[in-house]
Amino acid sequence: MRLRLDLDGRPPQAVIEGTTRWVHPLSTRHAEVLALLAGAGATGLDAATLSQGLYGDRAHLVTVRAEMSRLRRNLGGILLARPYRIAPEVELDLTGLASSRVVRESTAPASSPCVATDSRAASRPTAAVRRDRPPPGGATRRGPVPHRGPDGATGAATGLQRCP
Repeated sequence: MRLRLDLDGRPPQAVIEGTTRWVHPLSTRHAEVLALLAGAGATGLDAATLSQGLYGDRAHLVTVRAEMSRLRRNLGGILLARPYRIAPEVELDLTGLASSRVVRESTAPASSPCVATDSRAASRPTAAVRRDRPPPGGATRRGPVPHRGPDGATGAATGLQRCP
């Protein structure tokens, strides 16, 4: 299964290709959430870290959980919880994410590394990242999960960055 984010359209869309092709319109906030989750990789993000990335503080846990519930209802098994992440069997196409309208116009805090500078994605001709291994420590890990950036360093994911 493959997930491509079309974040230049109005509305932004999640395009899911498997045995059939589904196109799901997204709100700008849901597109920002998916961009953050794409940047987090297999380790994912907990509600507090998503709140930090979307709102600049960790005080919007109920709002983040409600948004994730709606998003998971629409996208089904593509998204997993505890921590929130894109399922490891999903091939994620990050083409154009860094320069997309949603990232450029995002009101989310812009203090984290660019979500689309993952060297694995940039080095592949299709700019797709295949994630087929569970995160270190297993998929059943509970509690806050550190964000691991493209360079392997850990730190909190705190927003979308408008990349050149």
